[in-house]
Amino acid sequence: MTQPKKLFPEAINSHVAARYWYCAEECLLRAVEGIKHKYTKAMAGGTRGHTWLEQRPKSKSYKNVYARFEEMAKNSSNIWFDFIGLAARRQFQGTWVIAHPDDYDVLWKERQIRFIENKTITNPDWKRYLGPVAQQQLLISAWVFEPFINEINYDSAPNHYLYWWDRNDMWPLGYDEIPYNTRDVEKFLNDLFLMFRGQRDIIPPSEFKCRTCKTYKDHCGFWK
Repeated sequence: MTQPKKLFPEAINSHVAARYWYCAEECLLRAVEGIKHKYTKAMAGGTRGHTWLEQRPKSKSYKNVYARFEEMAKNSSNIWFDFIGLAARRQFQGTWVIAHPDDYDVLWKERQIRFIENKTITNPDWKRYLGPVAQQQLLISAWVFEPFINEINYDSAPNHYLYWWDRNDMWPLGYDEIPYNTRDVEKFLNDLFLMFRGQRDIIPPSEFKCRTCKTYKDHCGFWK
């Protein structure tokens, strides 16, 4: 099912782009047509968990890199700090791709930075559906920040970490190592932008996702 669109986003956030792996139509509606996602209890729980994680002690090497990012932010409009935290943007085919990484580790001996995505869940079965989304968001963050970490003489780590936490008590549920490759991220973005332009078919979502959708049914091409 191909749906040509007249508009094309000037910017897209990594978390919106990554939603392609949960529902491609939702991704398109949010990125191209500006449909806002409703704030949910799950999102509130995730926010509380992230706040707790951000309060953990940081290493000296972490603080040093953070200070370098602060210096860069004073002289560039492409990296900054906002109410969420560290953020940056990088252009791809004329569109700004924006990332707010959850966290990062500094591997000072290897001169590498490993980005971290934290996901809170109430049911381990949801890893199956949220895992691909979280992985893509993590890899986009690594791609967006690659020029900035290169500027301070670091490289992107070959693997980045996706941590899973129990949303109720923030008990760790394990982690996944996600291999990073620049070309793989750019292929994903290229395929995504082809879909936005109507040059690539939209993959229909699984039926159960449609049954639980509360935000996009009135706009979704599969429900019309």
